[in-house]
Amino acid sequence: MEIDELITVKEKILIILDSRNATAYYNDSWNSKLDFDFQDNLNFFDSSIIEVYCSVLSFTCPNSIYIINENNNYLALNIGNFYFPYGNYNAQTFMTTFLNVLPLGFNITFNSITNAFTISYNSPFIILKSSTINEIMGFSKNTNYVSINNTIKMPFTCNFNGLQNINVIMDDITTKNMDSFSGTISSILQNIPIDCNSPIIQFVKTNDFCIPVKINSVNQFSISLMNDSGQYINLNNQHFNITIEFTILKDIPRFKMNFQNIIKNV
Repeated sequence: MEIDELITVKEKILIILDSRNATAYYNDSWNSKLDFDFQDNLNFFDSSIIEVYCSVLSFTCPNSIYIINENNNYLALNIGNFYFPYGNYNAQTFMTTFLNVLPLGFNITFNSITNAFTISYNSPFIILKSSTINEIMGFSKNTNYVSINNTIKMPFTCNFNGLQNINVIMDDITTKNMDSFSGTISSILQNIPIDCNSPIIQFVKTNDFCIPVKINSVNQFSISLMNDSGQYINLNNQHFNITIEFTILKDIPRFKMNFQNIIKNV
C-alpha cells in the first residue's frame, strides 16, 4: 500500500493497577515486586503499529517506608556487629536507641549547630567500612574510622530524611531510560519524588512526557518499586495504586476510515 493511502492514528489504553489485586507477590509484605495477570490480551504486535509509548499518569501509596530499614541499619565495629531496629528516627531518638543497642561504656552526643554525632568508648575502637548506617550517622561508606583518644567525631552531618524517591520499574518492557546505578538502559518508567514530611507518597503527571517502549508481554505486567541503589523498597504491608497509559501510533488505510473511527482516533 502506498504511503499516501495511509493515515496515522493514535490510540490510548489505561492500565489501572492496585497492589491488592496482584496475582503474585515476590517479596511478601514488602509489596514492591509483584505481577498482575489479565484475562484479555493487549495486542501490541499488530503490523499496523508504528510505535508504542508509555507513561505513568498517577501513583499513590502511604509513606510507610522506615528511615532505618533493612538497607541501612548495620554498624560494624572491631568489637562486634550491631543492628538498629527498623523505624523512623530523629537525632534524639537515635541516640537513645544507640545506647540501648551498643555495649555499656559507649556514649554519643549531638552537636545541634553542625548536626553531627560524636561517639566515644572506654577503650580504642574502629568503625569498619562494611557498615551500612553511614549516611544516617554521618560518615563515608567503604571507609574505616579509628578512634582518637577513644573518640570518633563524625565528619559529616547525620541524615534522618529517609528515602528521597521511588523508581517505578516495569520488568516486561525495555526503555531507553538510563540510571546512574546500573550505568545502562533500564526499565524505569517513572521516578516518584517523596515528601518526607507527608504521610502520603503521591505523583500526578503534569506534562506530556512519554517513553517509547518495546513490550515483551501483552497479558501480564510485572511492577517493581526500587531505590536508586537497585534495592527493593519495603512498604511494610501497605499498598499502592498506579495508573499507566499506553499510547499506540498506527498506520491504517485512509479510505477505510468511517466517521465513527475518525472521531474515536481524534
